[in-house]
Amino acid sequence: MATFGRTSGLRSRASPWALTQGSSPQFTKPENAPTKAENESKTKNKSNNIKHKDRQLRDLFEELFGESEDTEKSKSRYLTREEQLRINEFTPEGMPENKENFQPFAHTTVKSMSYPWQFGRRKGTTFTLFPKLPIELRTMIWTLSLPGSRVVEIKRTRNDDDASPDYRSAAIVPVALHVSQESRTIAQKHYSLSFGPSIFEHAGKIWFDKNIDVLFFSCRRLSHHSEITRFLMWACDIDKIQHLVMCGAACEYLVASLGDNQILVERLKKNMKVQSLVCTSHGTSLSRKNLRIESLKTPIEFISEEVGQKVESMLGAKIKYGITKSGRW
Repeated sequence: MATFGRTSGLRSRASPWALTQGSSPQFTKPENAPTKAENESKTKNKSNNIKHKDRQLRDLFEELFGESEDTEKSKSRYLTREEQLRINEFTPEGMPENKENFQPFAHTTVKSMSYPWQFGRRKGTTFTLFPKLPIELRTMIWTLSLPGSRVVEIKRTRNDDDASPDYRSAAIVPVALHVSQESRTIAQKHYSLSFGPSIFEHAGKIWFDKNIDVLFFSCRRLSHHSEITRFLMWACDIDKIQHLVMCGAACEYLVASLGDNQILVERLKKNMKVQSLVCTSHGTSLSRKNLRIESLKTPIEFISEEVGQKVESMLGAKIKYGITKSGRW
């Protein structure tokens, strides 16, 4: 049989691992290698240890909660009809209300989010597990866990040629929306998915509390000059925007893109319900998750007087001036 020269050349090379015809590889067993029985025994002992630790955890769970873990999980998976009704009907006193003089500044927002609930400081002698507390008290606790007023900065995530623009925000999502069905039900009394494309009637992807959340438009987050106008014309639920903050350039973009189009201006006036309006700096190097708006003792006008008057006429609110900062309220 004819063979290729390269293959025959490789076979002809002497190698310590080369096998002669009819031979088989020989493996030597280490002196201290465990036997098959020893390996099986080691695996069985390891499995027994895991089962023992799991049993200990289950016993501890039963001792703390008074029932088995599986039973507790099955009970907490869904709310009963009675609990659902009690959550919907109960509203804790002192909830922050959206007043006409509310301003989205840090010092005023903190005051509006202070709850007048008084809790005793006396040390208790017993400890009641959270699932066994009255539903009204659990509602108050979940409400206290909500983040309060947030600055929700809008950013578009899709390309300009998309028929349906997609808007997102880096603002922190309330944790209560993702803990349990009970906490989510309570959180959804305040937050709803907003600002989806109105042409397709899709739900938005931004959790927003219209009473205390502040919508923020920065020129650094807009893909082009007419983006803010496109958002206000395309997004649904723009009537939820009651507290609006725009950087100076965004205000100029809004006026320039609408121009003298009275039809769009009248549509904007009809749909928008802005109660507080702030013009601020855009702050390019700030963290986008924890933004806050600080009022200026000496207002600095970021826009011209003419642009300011047009924006006030379009949105029906008096402009105040502030500065964007990073950090919690």
